[in-house]
Amino acid sequence: MLSKEKIEKLLLGVDVSIYKNIDSTNTEAKRRTGVGEKMPLLICAEGQSAGRGRLGRSFYSPDGTGLYMSLAFAPKAEIAEAVSVTSAAAVAVAEAIEEFCDVDCKIKWVNDIYAGGRKVCGILAEAVTCGEQNIIVVGVGVNCTTEIFPDDIKNRAGSVGKVDRNLLAASITRRLLKYTENPGDRSWLEFYRSRSMVLGEDITYIENGISRNAKAIDIDRNGGLVICENGEIKTLSTGEISVRL
Repeated sequence: MLSKEKIEKLLLGVDVSIYKNIDSTNTEAKRRTGVGEKMPLLICAEGQSAGRGRLGRSFYSPDGTGLYMSLAFAPKAEIAEAVSVTSAAAVAVAEAIEEFCDVDCKIKWVNDIYAGGRKVCGILAEAVTCGEQNIIVVGVGVNCTTEIFPDDIKNRAGSVGKVDRNLLAASITRRLLKYTENPGDRSWLEFYRSRSMVLGEDITYIENGISRNAKAIDIDRNGGLVICENGEIKTLSTGEISVRL
């Protein structure tokens, strides 16, 4: 079971709230930031009825089998300079999973975490403005012991196995706060690149509604994907890609 007391002991200075079931931890974190609560704020839930993923997708969140959490904090840089927080979050999650679970992680740009060829975690980062204060909310959903998935994702979704979710939540939070404490520090990029499942691969991406083909060649210091398309070098900062097999 998730434990507010256990997580707070591991995270001094972080306000922790635990819910049995909630619509979405990201939605709740955004509601809480709107009433001026102290940051950083960590919301965890045993299950979500309306879990959200990137690009408006839903995130499957069955009770008791996953870690569903959102961390709200005030970044040390302007929102425009904090784009890299999404990539930093992917590193924080992958490192924590490798620390507590017997799996090796791969990162699919921007921030999906894979293990054993299956997606085990999704991450959703959102910017919120509260008066004059900028807040970032990072939502993380890790499939821990989930075994049965809906038909539309059962062929690509997986789980990391049995793990103390309190330790996992604390580790992810501690790492993410560390990586965003100094916006100029990009030391985590080495890990990101080393775990990338797209570098050197032929990819497909969508631009202005058109599917385009390119080769992924690097990750820049802001987490952007550097690609080569017909001899032209360009950088993708948002969007979604697929690896061409």
